Amino acid sequence: MAVSLGPSGLVLDNISIPNDTSNTLLQAKTAGYSSALGTQAVSVSAGAYADLMSITMTVQANSRVMMWFDSHQTEESGTTTNPVVEFHIDGTAVSTNSNHYFYGLDGRIVISKIFMSDALSAGSHVFKAVGGSYSGATTYNFQNSNGGVFMIQEIAE
Repeated sequence: MAVSLGPSGLVLDNISIPNDTSNTLLQAKTAGYSSALGTQAVSVSAGAYADLMSITMTVQANSRVMMWFDSHQTEESGTTTNPVVEFHIDGTAVSTNSNHYFYGLDGRIVISKIFMSDALSAGSHVFKAVGGSYSGATTYNFQNSNGGVFMIQEIAE
């Protein structure tokens, strides 16, 4: 079996699969907590938000991006804290937040999230996972340097 990947797409036993075939994975990138944040815990107070993780990627026209986020340990300050995570593209929120899933809990939680974007314009875009809190303090990356992950995949439409 001969397999190669080049600028025109995937070639498998002399059968070419172009890069723009619908539902084809075009590229993927991952990031840990933002390099600007280092490995430090990120604390937010009630009503505040902070950039947790960021990836810049150049995409082709009309492709979509699938985004995954896993917070690892997130510390709530009380049962009404309600930590929230949103996805942003180029500074605009594109997903709903965590919607009170953790209301009534107190302690360390893990927030996992997945989202598929609408079709994007060609060019460079900034994708972010943004964390906040409805009420009380929330600390993301609670155990420093033992944080979560943010992954995005560009998919041809």
